[in-house]
Amino acid sequence: MDARFFAAADGYVDDASDALQTVPVYVSTEVDGASALRDALLAQVGDDSIGVAVFSDNAALEASGPEILTRLAETTEYDTIIVAVGDDLSAGSYVLGEGEAMQIANQAESGADDLGVALAETVQGVQAAAEPAPLAGGGDGGGGIVLGLVIGAAVLVAGAGAAIGVIRARR
Repeated sequence: MDARFFAAADGYVDDASDALQTVPVYVSTEVDGASALRDALLAQVGDDSIGVAVFSDNAALEASGPEILTRLAETTEYDTIIVAVGDDLSAGSYVLGEGEAMQIANQAESGADDLGVALAETVQGVQAAAEPAPLAGGGDGGGGIVLGLVIGAAVLVAGAGAAIGVIRARR
């Protein structure tokens, strides 16, 4: 291999980090269908704090997927980072449980025949996992809180009544 190949490999992560400062999706021009994949992922990521970086297999000469993930997490402001090196996915998140984003990526990678599908499934899985759980009582969103307060107050009143009854019985 010639020296130009290795010189180019030194900048994969830096290129992605620079690009992710302004847009949430970076797809290396070495990836087949890079423009279409970037556009599809941009539409899917939307306003969520998810950064996606997609590299060809050549990026593995610079670092592994998990190493690239760590470096991008250190140099960008995203809550979640998803990295593809070739067809190998890695993911990490500050807002999900430890290892949850990686588990979502592994499931998507093993269940999909195509890198684009695996990335889309990973983004969807992370978005679903990051959504706050609905409150009990549903509907207006406040019903669960009100119901909890009413039940809590009833328990306190019943407890106080029982305590008063015990005190009177001892007299």
